Amino acid sequence: MELKEILSKRCVEISDMSVLSVDDELINNIDYVIVPVYVGTSKPRKLPYIIAREDFIKCKSIIDEIIQKVKRDSNNCYEMFASIYDLLSQYFETDATEDLREAVEKKDIESASRIQGVYGLLVENRGTCSSVAFTLFNICKSVGIDCVMINGKSREEDGDDHSWNMVNLDGKWYNADLKWDMEQLKEGQFPLKEFLKSSKDFAHSNLFDYYLKDYEVTYCTESFPEDRQIQLFSKPTTDKKFK
Repeated sequence: MELKEILSKRCVEISDMSVLSVDDELINNIDYVIVPVYVGTSKPRKLPYIIAREDFIKCKSIIDEIIQKVKRDSNNCYEMFASIYDLLSQYFETDATEDLREAVEKKDIESASRIQGVYGLLVENRGTCSSVAFTLFNICKSVGIDCVMINGKSREEDGDDHSWNMVNLDGKWYNADLKWDMEQLKEGQFPLKEFLKSSKDFAHSNLFDYYLKDYEVTYCTESFPEDRQIQLFSKPTTDKKFK
């Protein structure tokens, strides 16, 4: 389905998935939920993540279960973020980059949004860097952690684009790339290479050009200590998918 056809349906736009509950009366009167994301380097543009109502309800159910566990097992924002990071890694099974390219070529916006959004990762267990970053962003917002999604353009000729996150913990901004840390997490190899890193220590600083707001540049100045990182993951999650 193309964007024009989707927008002719009953749609509601929200800032992130935390602001709309499945118990909200509005959910029964819409066909699609639109969550905008700003992408780009020097001139960020607004792109819609489009989620069908039925897909939104499925995703919210899984997200709510993740949030319950995170809040139950965490004592501070660092433990909370580490728990989300760990839990989301369990959902990723298959890289869907080629599936996304095919959907984009066909101008199938609904399929593309599924693949690179929350539904692809949490329900279909497949995804891309953008689906991982977008899901992490939405769950962080749902538990009150300030998080943004960053999109970069590879400096290599014909190189791919890439997405990751910046997160604010105790007033300090850090870089985090769950997609690149995924295999380490699954294998229990710590410290992670791209978890809570400063711009100086973050690998992407040398690989991608990306747009950052002034406050992010100002505060993303130091990495979270590796010894403390290991302590955060010293009790890895044993639960599998909440289905």
